[in-house]
Amino acid sequence: MRARRTTCPTPSLTSPPVADTQQQPPPGTTPPGRIHFMVFTESFTAEVMCCFLERIAGHFDHKVHLVVDGHSAHRSRKVRDWLAAHPDDAELHFRTAREIDDRLKCLDR
Repeated sequence: MRARRTTCPTPSLTSPPVADTQQQPPPGTTPPGRIHFMVFTESFTAEVMCCFLERIAGHFDHKVHLVVDGHSAHRSRKVRDWLAAHPDDAELHFRTAREIDDRLKCLDR
């Protein structure tokens, strides 16, 4: 695991910054299925998304693939610039919110 310094401010958290939950993956995905998330109290902005990307990329020594919806923060110039500056760290895969909900519901079965 690589150690990385982050310049992101630590958000007000009600749980650990990045939680890792092992779940059975939905059909068509490669096991093991892992869900990572960050709890924050401020508005979800491009800056918050970049902080999340910075934090989660620091937990792995390989490229992280994230499934995201079409939220404006996910598609912002700031996030695109971060991804362009860190091509080996993270890649976003866009799906509709409904597709993501349907996939997550499969995890509960």
